[in-house]
Amino acid sequence: MALDVLTDGIAAVAVPDATQVAQILAETQGSFRRWRWEKNATRKNAIPARWLIDKEPDVQAFLLAVLYPYFTGQLEDEQYLRGFGLRQGRFDFAITSLGLIVEVKVLRRPGDIETIEAEVADDLALYFREGNPFRSMIVYIYDDRDRPEPEKYSMIRNALKQRSARIVDVVIVQRPSIIPNRNQRH
Repeated sequence: MALDVLTDGIAAVAVPDATQVAQILAETQGSFRRWRWEKNATRKNAIPARWLIDKEPDVQAFLLAVLYPYFTGQLEDEQYLRGFGLRQGRFDFAITSLGLIVEVKVLRRPGDIETIEAEVADDLALYFREGNPFRSMIVYIYDDRDRPEPEKYSMIRNALKQRSARIVDVVIVQRPSIIPNRNQRH
């Protein structure tokens, strides 16, 4: 019995489930504490290090670096799903062994919340059609607004999760505070 408990614990750590993937993604907020944005270069004849996350592909590149060590070959990067008609879903990431899609969204302006809600509803309809191998989804929202509203995060999370039981979690992170406001980036 002790061996069963031990192996179950090791298996849970070695092969994360969808809930643990959501936790891994939520912890990315803490990784921003050492984010690089130099005012001046630290070496002669070099440009300042500026790790800018400005658009969805930037967030996706960051998340690939986070998720790849856990899932390697099971992690599929941005692909179209088999579809019918003129519209096909294209997920940002999928973890095939878990039947899980990770969908990335970026908030830039206050009105983007409604846009993201509509996009997620559309994604649900496209991703979980008959014949597609996925069962669940995590929505990862990167808040790049100049005036984030973290007090609204639980409302956003709840509204999206109520759309479908397929949404395991909604993770919302704020951009690193060292990155300048959107209109001050050069």
